[in-house]
Amino acid sequence: MITVYVECPFVLELALKQEQAENCERIVNGVRGGVYELALPIVALVEPLYAHRGSSEKRKRVAEQWQEQLAQFKKTDTPLHRDAVTAIQDALVKTAKIEDYERRRIADTAGRLSAQCRLLPVRDSLFAEGFNLERHLGLTSVDALAISTIMDDARTLSHDRVFLSLDKKSMTPVISELKTLRVDVCHKADNLEGWLKARGVTL
Repeated sequence: MITVYVECPFVLELALKQEQAENCERIVNGVRGGVYELALPIVALVEPLYAHRGSSEKRKRVAEQWQEQLAQFKKTDTPLHRDAVTAIQDALVKTAKIEDYERRRIADTAGRLSAQCRLLPVRDSLFAEGFNLERHLGLTSVDALAISTIMDDARTLSHDRVFLSLDKKSMTPVISELKTLRVDVCHKADNLEGWLKARGVTL
C-alpha cells in the first residue's frame, strides 16, 4: 500500500478544472486499483470554501467598480459608449453565473473526495502542533493544521508515503519536517505520476 497525501489546492484544482486538473483526475481514479490510497485532512474540505469566499469578495469589489463605470458610460449616448454598456452588463451577468458554478463545483468535489479518500481527523493535540508550525514556519492557521494532521498520520505508517503539494511556495518550509517522517514531496501532479510509476503504479 502507498499513501498519497493531498490537501486544499488539490480539491480546488479538481473543482475549478485548473491547469493540473486532468492529472489530478487520473490520480483520483487510480485509487480504484487498490495499490494506493488518497489521504486528505478533513480541514482541507473546509478551506476551499474560505478560499472561494476570498475570491468572491475580490470579484464583488471589481463588480462594484464596473457598476460605477457603467453609470458613467450610460450618460454618453454614442455607439461606442452603448457598446461598452452592453459589454459590462454582459460581464456582470456572466460573473454572477461563474460564482454559482464554482460554489457548486467545490461542494460536489468535496463530497466526491469525502467518499474516495481516507479523511484524516483533527485530534485535540494537533492544535498545539499546528500553532507551533504556524509560528515557526509562517504557515497559515489552516495550512498548519492540515500539515500537522498529515504528520500525525505519517508517524503511524511504515509503507511508502508522499505528499502532493500543489502550493509549492506556501509549503516549502515544511518539506524538511515531512522528510524526517520519510514523506516524499511532489509539487506537480505529473511529478506524482512519475513517482508512482517508479513504484510500479501506472495511471
